[in-house]
Amino acid sequence: MECFTIKGETGHLKLTIIEIYRFPESPTPWNGYETKVRIEIKSGNFQVDSVIWAYTGGFFQFLETLKSRNQKLTGEAKYTNHPEENLDIRLRYDNQGRIWVKGSFTENQFLINVLNFEFLTDQTYITNTIQELEKIRQNFGGLHALSN
Repeated sequence: MECFTIKGETGHLKLTIIEIYRFPESPTPWNGYETKVRIEIKSGNFQVDSVIWAYTGGFFQFLETLKSRNQKLTGEAKYTNHPEENLDIRLRYDNQGRIWVKGSFTENQFLINVLNFEFLTDQTYITNTIQELEKIRQNFGGLHALSN
């Protein structure tokens, strides 16, 4: 199972692809392949262990932005899973080399059960995250899919 983790001083977020649909025969028109993903969030004493749906193309858009921001050590990298849009992650670089990871996860959109989370990380952790995302891109293609 492919995964990527954003680790920090007081928390972490881990996304693990547990199922990928119609791979490699039929990518979706919405950037890559549809996946079922296990999400684990730990922020302070709060935790989530759940499942979301996401497209691989969204991971790669996040990867490209994250690489650029990590190289410049400024700006913000965002990820929102599509089509559900129940996970929102934002990594904001500050001028002291720290990276603030903030976001929200909605387990059931009809019940409005939301976890807002925040933790601090730095460039050494994000380098590992980028390497993990690069491995996923290598295995499943870029923004669209593997070429036949």
